[in-house]
Parts: sequence; C-alpha cells; structure tokens
Amino acid sequence: MKSLFVFLSLLLLATPAMARSSTKTLPPMCTVASINDGTCVVEKRGTVARVTDGANSADCLTGGGTSDVHCVYDGTVWSAGIALAGGNGDTIVNTADSQFIFAIDEASPVTLSCTDDTGACSMIYDAGGAGIIIIGSGDVLSVAIDSDVGLNFIQNGDSINNIADATFDFTRDDAGVVTLTCSDNNDACGMIYDAGDNGSIILGSGDVSTIDLINNGALTLGAAATTDSILIQTAGTITLEATGAIVIGDASATVITLGTDDTGDGTDLVLPANGVDSSEINTIVESYYWTATDLSADGTQCADAVQESTIAGPELYVIVCADNDAGLIGGSMVMPDGWDAGTVTFEYTTIQTGAETLVVNGDMEVQCRGAGEAVVDTWSSEVAMDDAAQIGSSATDTITSAAITPDGTCVAGDLLIWQYSVDATGTTATVATNNFIGFKMEYTSNVGD
Repeated sequence: MKSLFVFLSLLLLATPAMARSSTKTLPPMCTVASINDGTCVVEKRGTVARVTDGANSADCLTGGGTSDVHCVYDGTVWSAGIALAGGNGDTIVNTADSQFIFAIDEASPVTLSCTDDTGACSMIYDAGGAGIIIIGSGDVLSVAIDSDVGLNFIQNGDSINNIADATFDFTRDDAGVVTLTCSDNNDACGMIYDAGDNGSIILGSGDVSTIDLINNGALTLGAAATTDSILIQTAGTITLEATGAIVIGDASATVITLGTDDTGDGTDLVLPANGVDSSEINTIVESYYWTATDLSADGTQCADAVQESTIAGPELYVIVCADNDAGLIGGSMVMPDGWDAGTVTFEYTTIQTGAETLVVNGDMEVQCRGAGEAVVDTWSSEVAMDDAAQIGSSATDTITSAAITPDGTCVAGDLLIWQYSVDATGTTATVATNNFIGFKMEYTSNVGD
C-alpha cells in the first residue's frame, strides 16, 4: 500500500499543474448579417464586437473586406470605433486614412487629460520628425486656452500668458524684445490689429518710454474710412528713425485735431485734410502798408498826395491820377532777413466819391536789387489789378493782385521796388473823383526773422 501511495505521489509531481482559466476575452467575432440582426452580441450601450467583413468601410453594417474592424453599440446603432471605458457611448473612430475622431455622446467639448501619481501630468503632442502640428481647420471658430493658463514655448522659455482678464502677456526668457512677424510666399505679409466695433488700439502704457519705428517702416494713423483711434498713453512717445514717417490722413480724410480744448484760446492744433509740411509750420505771411503820403507819384498824371476835402469826416491824404497810361504810383522797402525771396502780392484801397459803379483798371510790376546791383527800368511781367465794378458814393473798395515774381535774383534783405500804372483804355470810372488811399504788400517770411 505504501508503495502505491509513493507511486501516485510521483505521478502527480510529474503531471503539469492545470492552468487557471483567464477572465480576459476578446469581443465576439461577428459577420455583417449577425451583428445587424443583433444575434452575435447583446445590443447594449458600450458593447464591442469584431466584424470580419467590414474592414474597408467606416460603417460596420456594410463593407466587403476580410480583416477585422471594431464596432461599438451606442444604444441605438452600431458604429466603427473603439469604445472608451465607462460605458458612456464615447468612442475613438478611425473613419478615414490618418484620421482619428474623438466622438462623445453629448453636446459638450471633448476633454483630453492625463494624470500621474504626483497630480501634475504634462501632455506632449509630437508631430514626428519635422512635421507640423495643425490646430483647427477651415470651419473652426476659435482655439481657446482655458483657465487663465499660458501658452509656453518649451525650447526657449518664451510664453504667452493670460495673466489677467482681457490681458495677454508675451514673455521671453532673455533681455531682448518680443518680435511678432508674419510671412507669405512673396515676403510681403500684412498684420492687422482689429480693435472690434469702434474700439481703440492703445500702444504702450504709463511706464512705456518709447514706441520705435525701425528700418523704413511707417506708422499710418487711420485712412478715409477709419473711425478708431490710436492713443499714446501718459509718458509715452513715438520716436521716428531717420527714414521713418508718420502719415496723418490723406487728401480725402477729415481734418486731424491735436488737443481737445474748444474754447478758442489757441491750445488746439488743427491740421488740414492733406496735412502740412515744415515750410508751412515754420513760415508766416507778413504784410507792409504804404499810406498815400508814403508813396511816390509821377507828379504829372498822378499828383503827389494831398488832403482830400470831398470825403466827409476823416482828414485823409489821397493820390488822384488822370485817365492816362503814363500815370504812375510807386513805393519801395528793404525786405527783412527772414523773407523767403519768393512771390509777393499787392492790394490797393480806393474811395470813389462819385455815385457810380464802373471799371478801374491798372497793372503792377516789381523788381528787387541787392548790394552792388544797379536799379534800372527793368521790371517783372505786368500783373493786372482790375476792378470790374468799383463801389462808389464814398465807399471803400479793395483790389488784390495775383502772385508776382519780382525781376532780379532776389535774396532776403534786398531792396524791393514796385510801381502801379494806370490803364486808361480799360478804365471807365471817373478818375478825377477816384482817390487812392494806400497800397499793401504781402510776402512770406520765416518765423522769428
């Protein structure tokens, strides 16, 4: 008996132990027909089946392939995909080549997250090699970074952070400037900063020292249809490089006002629609006036100034000319050092004591002579000073000439000489009662000279 027991013991030791059955099972292998009828698997939400002839189609109930495809039941229909744990109907579907769709069974975003034993898990999206990671497509409205976190560029430590409500901070990991650039296939890429409906684009803040335009850049403030504004905050400035430019409006733009005071005390600077250049800012139009006693007459056709007794009221000195082309009235002055040596204009004032409204015609000519230059009877081209309807009955009347370029090579400080001549042929007014009161000349000079 003992030997039988030993034999049985040795036999048991030589026999391999029976393996325990596994609890892991693959989804059942089904055909299109059986899964469609619901006979292959139980049609329960989250149930997974393998179909042998649907590998070439995204639809588990059609196809004609020979490889397996995973199908998931969402409670209503079977669809291709891998069911996610939890039995909530969510799937990962490979509906097309190189395309994975994360499908959820409710109207909310898909959330991808990771965890580890420290509770701080980083997720890395690697495009592989020199591939491109593309976020969104043509019908994606926005790409949002939630919970006030920053978008960090791991390689160089730079980041974009939403540090406060409606505030984005571009941070870099060195002492340089932040550069925003764009490019396209012709190297001419425009960047648009849109403030929205009538919003303001603000450059800088209270502690910004300068806003620089480098290279050949131009800062264009608005255009014909622009309503937004560009504000320079307290202590901020705009610094132009040597070749930079600020273009304010254009010929079709409205006027641009610097300043907000409308009380008329001179604190506003209003620029015309087409802007101004430095010559307009640094120059001023000045004038000089000769009364009748300051003027020279030819003495025959135009008499020297006398006190007029036929004009009621003030005691005025006047010059009266005959209706003769030889009648001349003239004057001169040394031009100031700030004169731009350009054109001049003349205006005369007359009083016609006769009760008439008729024509008074004449011509003006000018010359300028510097030190060492001879004064001769050589003048500029005559410029007409015609009064087509002189006001009569002792009313004052003024006539202005067009711009006149004096004869000679004019420079600031030259002696300028002018003379007015009567046009007897064109004059129809009564010249005996036509009284010249004085002549005014206008010229352009530099401010401060």
